[in-house]
Amino acid sequence: MRLARLFQKNFLFQRGEALSLWGEASSPSFSIFLKKGRETIRPASSFFCDGRFEVTFPPQEGGFEPYSILLEENGVAEEIGPIYCGDLYLGVGQSNLAVS
Repeated sequence: MRLARLFQKNFLFQRGEALSLWGEASSPSFSIFLKKGRETIRPASSFFCDGRFEVTFPPQEGGFEPYSILLEENGVAEEIGPIYCGDLYLGVGQSNLAVS
């Protein structure tokens, strides 16, 4: 099982918005959770087809306490973190957008 390369240590996701994670797994019997301190957050929905999956978590509050992603498939577990939840801003020059 593996997540898309986007989801790695120090990843930042938007507070107040659903978080979608995707990647590949060998079977639909895998688990993904978000962890914040001692709290484990279950996905709101998940989809698996032809070895690819997408899992969506409910919106989270922003803050300074880090989260982590817990992955498990066939008895093999991995934790990716820390990741953070906060506000994302797009600055001029950071995309293909133009300012006149």
